[in-house]
Amino acid sequence: MVLSAPLRRLPHMMRAVLVDAAPLSGPPAVEAKNQQSFKLFLGSAAMPQARKEKNEILIRVCAAGVNRMDLLQKRGKYPPPPGASTILGPEAAGVVASSGKRFREGDRVMALLQGGGYAEYVAVEEGLCMPIPSTLSFSQAAAIPENWLTAYQLLHFVAGLQPASTPSSACFSSSPPSSATATADSLNSSEHGERQTDACPFVCAGASGRRLPIRSVLIHAAASGVGTALVQLCRLLAIPTIIASAGSDEKLQLCKTLGATHLINHRAVEGRFSEAVKNATHGLGVDLLLDPVGASFMQENAQSCALDASWVLYGALGGVRVPSFDLQLLFAKRIRLLSSTLRSQDLSYRESLVRSFEETILPKLADSSLRVILDSIYTASEADQAHQRLEKNENRGKVVLTFPCPS
Repeated sequence: MVLSAPLRRLPHMMRAVLVDAAPLSGPPAVEAKNQQSFKLFLGSAAMPQARKEKNEILIRVCAAGVNRMDLLQKRGKYPPPPGASTILGPEAAGVVASSGKRFREGDRVMALLQGGGYAEYVAVEEGLCMPIPSTLSFSQAAAIPENWLTAYQLLHFVAGLQPASTPSSACFSSSPPSSATATADSLNSSEHGERQTDACPFVCAGASGRRLPIRSVLIHAAASGVGTALVQLCRLLAIPTIIASAGSDEKLQLCKTLGATHLINHRAVEGRFSEAVKNATHGLGVDLLLDPVGASFMQENAQSCALDASWVLYGALGGVRVPSFDLQLLFAKRIRLLSSTLRSQDLSYRESLVRSFEETILPKLADSSLRVILDSIYTASEADQAHQRLEKNENRGKVVLTFPCPS
């Protein structure tokens, strides 16, 4: 692709979405920390430099994904890792503006970032970039890196799910699975009769190497960007029972179209969803729980888990402090409680995750076997409205910002 002259002549300054932490007027009884509004505006920022010694490339950003962490970061509650850009945005898609070893000027790429996506240009390690399939737009591509890589990581790198076709010897290997596609091969019997199921993905039970089939999964916030990816990846893994939890029937209908087999409106049951989970799993509870909610769901989550379940905590939408929780449930059920964030992982881990995802999942997004769910698209100057949509939990799928893009 031959670049236009404006893309080659890189400016010294760029447009970026910035945070205006303005003081609010209010009654003195209100705590000082709440006396700020965090408005977003389009302003000027210094142009990033691609550091060749760090194998970085420069990307002209065409679209950037909007994430929950952005809402926290603008309030000073989730600072970027040391050395990362202080500009919001952990994912972006655009056109390469300065070449690297793999990607050349003009190539369409998407990138997993530690920050800087809400700007016209961003510098990023080349190993964190993936090519954008010709079937996907920049907006669709911008919805992939943070959300889809998080979902893929939670299932395969954190929970350790492996396809049913994986040999038993994999339970004695520390490497993540090389494939995310389940087959119909039969699964070896577990020593726990209640977990015997054919053709299910499995996790390994510690040093013993037992294979524990994953017959059922509960996905909270299932209509979110990460949630819609998780529903589809669980369907791809051929998990028989996929329970989607969300706060409205409209959101749940979206989850059903993506492959959820059971639906729970947690608002309709006032947060008491464990009974519905038990009904969907013949009284056993779920083998895998994917939880971005945290504190407010802790007790119900524990009651929803089966024996030897894996519970992956990856967010705290419902708070970080649990006033009352019965730990005995964890012990009695031998629940594996796992947690992770992607942004703080080291470069080697993130690059390994990107390569594995590109090999196994990206082709399925390219041919529409898996779908990127876009909720809404805003221009960069409308970033404040985009954040408000997330803050009000109105989105079904991914919210994206766009920047003017070279043709």
